[in-house]
Amino acid sequence: MVKDPKVSVIIPAYNAEKYIKRTVESLLKQTFEDIELICVNDGSKDKTLEILKKIEEKDKRVRIVDKKNEGVWKARIDGIKAANGKYTTFIDADDYVEENFIEELHRSIKESDSDISICGFKRIDEKTGKVLSKEMKYEETKIIQNEKNFEEVISINTALWNKLYKTEILKKTKELSNPPRILEDMMFLCMVYQKTNKISFVNKYLYNYMVIEGSAMNTLKKEEIDSIQNAMLEIKNQYVEEKENKEKMEILSSMAFLHFRNIINVKSIWCK
Repeated sequence: MVKDPKVSVIIPAYNAEKYIKRTVESLLKQTFEDIELICVNDGSKDKTLEILKKIEEKDKRVRIVDKKNEGVWKARIDGIKAANGKYTTFIDADDYVEENFIEELHRSIKESDSDISICGFKRIDEKTGKVLSKEMKYEETKIIQNEKNFEEVISINTALWNKLYKTEILKKTKELSNPPRILEDMMFLCMVYQKTNKISFVNKYLYNYMVIEGSAMNTLKKEEIDSIQNAMLEIKNQYVEEKENKEKMEILSSMAFLHFRNIINVKSIWCK
């Protein structure tokens, strides 16, 4: 275990034996070495835990949180509770990052004194290795102030993984009583934005999001739609209780409308 690391990396993993070694190794090769890797084994039934234990034996920066299967939301919450770094990032267990991923995000968040720093990412076809798209690459000088640029905040991709956060903000984020299976990243970001004032950017593609055949989501059950609606209402109530200003309420309302509308109609290979 690393004492007082600067950056914590949370990797929720469920049945990820095919990819987890690549993911973890891409982090252990980072140019920024003052990190801890919190690998949350979410009740995997394959060899994920076995692979992680072998890696943990070789590198003291790796720490395993082994728990029963409760889904990615709870896995991330448990990872946040275990995080010791001043800053925290999330990595999906089937993705990988460039070797300067953490260094660049850390530089950006420190120099700008922002609450979140964001880098560009590539969507890559796992089977062919073809780059399907490149997204979220903004100029280094771009800074978003939530209360002044709420219309720009909603244009940011809603994944948790191409971002570095102040850990104190994540630890202050409340849990949902019944988080949905779908749109959980967007829901969590809405809660994070409640505590966020400034966002900075890294003008590089540093995260590789793998598009995996057979992981498409083509249908939504009525109870899942109800779950999303209930979760959004719960988050809205949090904003009301905290007496958030009009601008931050606009962020919440716009994100709810935009992404909830899209998810109902989506039949895309991008979804995992």
